[in-house]
Formats: sequence, C-alpha cells, structure tokens
Amino acid sequence: MIVGISAIEIAKLNDNISVINDINTVKQRYVINLRGSVHDRSIGIRDIVLLDSPQARQENIARIEKLRNDYVLNGKQLLDMVSQQGGGTEKEQEIIAEIIKIRTDTDAYISRIIALTENRYDIASIDEATRLIADPVAQLFIDWLASINAYIDYVEHLNQEISADVKAAASGFFGWAVSAQVAGALIGVILVSRIGASITRPIGRLVQTMNKLASGNNAVDIPAINQRDEVGTMARAVSIFRDNAVERAQLAGQQEQAIRRDVERAERIRTLVAAFERQSKDAIGNVHAAARDLHDASSQLSEASDDMASETRRAASATGNASQSVVVAAGAAEELAASIQEVSSQASRSHAVAGRAVEEATQTVNTMEGLAAAAAQIGEIVNLIRTISEQTNLLALNATIEAARAGEAGRGFTVVASEVKNLATRTAQATQEIVSQITAIQNASGHAVGAIEHINATISDMSAIALAVATAIEEQAAAVQSIAASVAHSSNESQVGADAMNRVEASLAATGSVSRSVEVHAHKLADDANALDTAITSFLGNVTKV
Repeated sequence: MIVGISAIEIAKLNDNISVINDINTVKQRYVINLRGSVHDRSIGIRDIVLLDSPQARQENIARIEKLRNDYVLNGKQLLDMVSQQGGGTEKEQEIIAEIIKIRTDTDAYISRIIALTENRYDIASIDEATRLIADPVAQLFIDWLASINAYIDYVEHLNQEISADVKAAASGFFGWAVSAQVAGALIGVILVSRIGASITRPIGRLVQTMNKLASGNNAVDIPAINQRDEVGTMARAVSIFRDNAVERAQLAGQQEQAIRRDVERAERIRTLVAAFERQSKDAIGNVHAAARDLHDASSQLSEASDDMASETRRAASATGNASQSVVVAAGAAEELAASIQEVSSQASRSHAVAGRAVEEATQTVNTMEGLAAAAAQIGEIVNLIRTISEQTNLLALNATIEAARAGEAGRGFTVVASEVKNLATRTAQATQEIVSQITAIQNASGHAVGAIEHINATISDMSAIALAVATAIEEQAAAVQSIAASVAHSSNESQVGADAMNRVEASLAATGSVSRSVEVHAHKLADDANALDTAITSFLGNVTKV
C-alpha cells in the first residue's frame, strides 16, 4: 500500500514537472524567438531610412521579410499549443490576443514605411517615413516587446508556482514517507526500513536538488536518474527541468549580449548621425553658396546674352551689307577676268607677230649680207678691170712712143694707140665710178645690216616683253579667276554667316530665356536647400528619438 501511495505521489510530481518541461519551457522558447524577431525587425525598420545603397536597402528588406516569416512560424506553433485543451490559461490568451493586435497594427505601418522609402530622392516621403518610425511605430515596437516580455514573465511565474507546488508536494511526501516508515516499524521494522530508505533517501536528494535549481544553481547532478522505477522517472523529469533552466540561462545570456550589441550599435548610429549632421550642414551651406553663385552667374549670363544679342543684330546687319558688297565685287572681278583674258589673247598675238618680224628681219639681214658679198666680188672684178685698164693705158703710151719714133709710117698706129689710150682712160673712169658705187652700196649694205640687226634685237626684246606680258597676264588672269572664285565663295560664306548670325541671335534669345529660368531655379534651389536642412534636422531628431 505504501509503495502504491508513493507511486501515485511520484506520478503527480512527474506530471507537474512535465508541465514545466514539455509545455511551459517550449512556450518560452517560442516566445523568446518571437521577441528576437521583433527586436531585429525594429532595428531593420530604423535602418531602412539610413541606407543610401539600393543593394543594402534590398538586403535589409529581405532580412525584415525573413524575420517576419520566422515570427509567423513560431507564432503559429505557440498558438497551436495555447489552443489545445488545457494548453493555456485565460491570462495567457489575453496576453497573446494583445500581442496579435499590436503585430497587426505594426505590420501595416512597416509596409507603408517600406513603400515610402522606395525613392531615396523623394525627401517628402523619406521625411514621412521617418516621422512614422518616430511616432507611432517606435511606441508600437515598445508595446509589442513589452507584451511579449509580459507573456514570458507570466509563463515563468507559472513555472515558479508549479515548482513551488512540486517542492511542497515532495516535502509533504517526504514527511508522509517518514511517518509511514515509523508506522511501518510497528508492522515490520526491517521491511519498512528498507522500503522507506529506498524511497525517502532518493526523494530527499531530489528535493535538495530542486531547491538548488530553484535558487539558480544549474550545475547540480541529478540523483537516481538511472533507476527504472518511478523515482528514476521523477529524477529524469528533474533533469529535463535542469536542462531547460540551463537553456533559459543561455538564451538570457544571448539576449543580454544582443542588448549590449544594440546599445553599441545605437551609440555608433548616434556618432554617425552626428557626423552626418555636420556633413549635411556643410553640404547645405555649400548648396546655399552655389545657389547664390548660380543666381549671380545667371544674372550676368542674362545681361551678357542681351548685350551679345544686340551686337549680333548689328553684326548680322554688317554681314548682310558685306555680303551685298561681296556680290558686287564678284561681278567686277568676273568682268576684270574677262578683260584680262582679252588682253592676254592680244599679247599672245603680239608675241606671234614679233616672232614673225624677227624671222623676216633675219632673212633681210641674210639678203643684205649676200648683197655685200656680191658687191665685194664686183669690187674685185672692178679692181681687175682697173689693173687691165692701167696696163692698156701703159701699152697705149708705149705704142704712141713707138709710133712717134716710127715717124710717118707709124702715124696710123699712133691713132690706134690714141684711141686705145682714150678707151683705157674711159675704162679707168668707169671703173672708178663703179668702185665708188660699189663702195656706196657696201656702206649702205653695212648700215642696213646694222639697222636691221638693231631692229631685230628690238623686235626680239619686244617679243620677250610680249611673252613676259602674256605670261604675267595669264598669271593675273588665273589670280583674278581665283579671286573671283574666292569672292564668290566669300559671298556664299557671307550669306551663311548672315544666316548663322540670325541663328545665333535666336540662340541668344533662348539663352536669355534659359538664364532667366536658371535664375528662377537658383531661387528654388535655395528654397529646396532650406527645406532639405529642415527635413534633415527633423529626420536626425526623429532618428535620435528612435
């Protein structure tokens, strides 16, 4: 009977310990996982407005989605345990309902914040996301974590109550066992002693072990864990309770480390925020300075474009006049080219005529030289005749002398000799006249040859000059034609220049419009810089609050 009662009491203790090990500890594990997911998601949502890189932002969003899926999985398993009959108290269900409500509200805000931060350059959306994170999302995460911690504390409270009940039952059972042992002594000291010792000593050691576990000492050894009876079963249940306590301590240590990392991360974020605030102030100051410079430059550009437009209109007018003058010059150049071409043709003909005159003068010189040669030959013949005449005259003189010496007999011969002498004298006179004529002809021929040679030289000079003139005129004609072509090209270019001036004038008008638009945008840039400064200040303030 005593053994049966002992078995019943041990079974009750085992059931209570199973509630702690198999139900409440598993619940705590699921809830601790939920708390880690919520905590990490709060950091991810806070970081989503700080990340500039699209890749880093997508990685952060993917991490948030994975944490959400982990939360859903652990939450479903927790709800299944609580929904089972006897799996959860009414207080547990109230806390879980509050957690579910907060989670639903927070998930809606998380989706909206992710959508607002899709465009990093939309300052209004980023500012709205930052505002939502500061209020109400930050408070929702605080309430969410507080509700989860409340559930963990409540389950821990249930475990402590069950542990107290187990210790009380074990102590009562120990006292009952002692009493039963004393009573059994009346029946059989030896039998009861053995039975009582086999029960009370292991249970006493288990009670001491559970007291140590309750005081936080998880490094104890569990007695009777290898026994095959109910005491061994109870010892193994206490061992599971110890292992769960060790696991809870490890989870608490991990949670404490995560909190320390979060604190360090928050400190780094505050340092980065301070550095970003300084850099943003400097950058916004530079933007303000650039806006002022842009405004001044746009004003100067507008004035310069107006002045340039006026000068361009005057240049276009001058270019039009120059184009008309170039057209007139082109016509004159073409007429000059035609005249030069005619002069060149006349010079070429003059050169040809001079060449023919040189040839004819050369032939005349040759003829005169032949005439001089013929006169020289005639002179020689005349000299011969003169010599014959002189000898004839001498013979006639000798004949006269001889006839005179002959007397009357030589009178007839004297007459013949006298006639011969007269003939010789007339021959000598005629020869002298011929010599004079031949000399005159030779002198005239020499003068004629000299004059013709002088004329020939002059005509040669004229031919060379005419040739040089023709060559120069041809070169001038080519130059004038090139000038005419250049003038025509200049006329076309002048027209193109005039058209370009018109386009430049239109472009300058557009430039003036653009410069005025730039001036307007410079004002807007300054306003946007002020708005950005305000937004960054608000953002940094909200991040600091987070």
